[in-house]
Amino acid sequence: MSDEFDPFGPDWEPPKQRGVSVAAPLRAPGGRARSNRPTSRPGPIAVVISLIPGAVVFGTLQGVGLRRDLAPWEATLGASLLAVLPALGISGLLRHHRAAVVGSMWVWSILVLLALPRWLPGERGPGMAEGMAWAAMPFGEATATRAARAGETMSTWLGDDDSAPVTTAPIAQPQSTPAPATTPRRTASPDGRIVLPYEGEGHSLKVRVRFDGPSDSQELPVLFDTGATFTTLDRGALGRLGVRVPDDAPMATFQTANGRVESPMVLLDRVWVGDRAVDGVTVAVCDDCSQDGTFGLLGLNVTSQFRVAVDHDAQEVVLEETAGLADRHLDITHWLQIEGRATRWPTGRVVVELTAQNTSPRDVDEAVVEVECPDRSFAVTLTSVPAGGQQSTRFELPRGTACDEYRLVPRSGRW
Repeated sequence: MSDEFDPFGPDWEPPKQRGVSVAAPLRAPGGRARSNRPTSRPGPIAVVISLIPGAVVFGTLQGVGLRRDLAPWEATLGASLLAVLPALGISGLLRHHRAAVVGSMWVWSILVLLALPRWLPGERGPGMAEGMAWAAMPFGEATATRAARAGETMSTWLGDDDSAPVTTAPIAQPQSTPAPATTPRRTASPDGRIVLPYEGEGHSLKVRVRFDGPSDSQELPVLFDTGATFTTLDRGALGRLGVRVPDDAPMATFQTANGRVESPMVLLDRVWVGDRAVDGVTVAVCDDCSQDGTFGLLGLNVTSQFRVAVDHDAQEVVLEETAGLADRHLDITHWLQIEGRATRWPTGRVVVELTAQNTSPRDVDEAVVEVECPDRSFAVTLTSVPAGGQQSTRFELPRGTACDEYRLVPRSGRW
């Protein structure tokens, strides 16, 4: 057939069929058809609705980061990534449809708020409070405090914030104490009481007590003095026990018959009262406290471990052990150097860091320190302060607490 012959002619058009489109579908380079229908973008209302849960999650995560001492920009960036990007990824799988944007943000936000206590037990409520306080910070500390309280209330609507059990420091087992080398002149009654015969009249009660030192253990006569805070011994008695008084020993001031004196403090291994041992007894070095043929005083840091009764007819001091763990803060207080540093944030949050330095040769299992503010006081517990080492703890005061000036007072403790 000749190339110049065209049976249809130059003006031929294919016949049109009623109701049938002859337009070919668009195809991607791979050969698949590609729709040219525009994707449904989220409208303003959908964006606003989705921002509500997103803002709550963002503020909570931001508050958690700020409470963990992240820089504000770090906390903000991390909260943005965790609160927004996963939800956008979920909605992207559904082509960012309006319902997909709103639904993914709500679902993701609820999952984060419900799961946060498992990731960070006990931090959802404080984090939500701090995030809302941070948002309200430009309006003043009072407004930020109210916003924080509203955040704490909102967190309670989601249920318990502590999904993990709260652990406490283990209680140290008492040390096994050897029996004294010789049997002193005292008896223990069958019902567990301790009976110490005494010499003297009135308030001058001379009893015999055994002291254990680094190199020797001796039974010495001392005055049973219910008005003395600390047990005392003179330098001669301490020397016989092998106790060396260091130049940097802690000091304490006492009122004696010769006036006020400043005495160094030393730590004895134990003091025996009857057949009961009191371990780790702080003793004041006081030569003026020795009188009436005694070597010192038996003070409250030992006698407060017992219930005490004096039978003047039989000339006996009767002691009975008290139930529970004995408070030893009188013995511990001179060996713990406690420092505090308070930081007040613009959101009204007050963070206090306590550090305890233990200068004694014994571990401190627990020490309770009272933080005395002008209007209120707070108890803080330090645990496991090693011998010659230190331990720190951080805690927060309730928002709005006026505590620009405070005192740190040891209230209880035990070796």
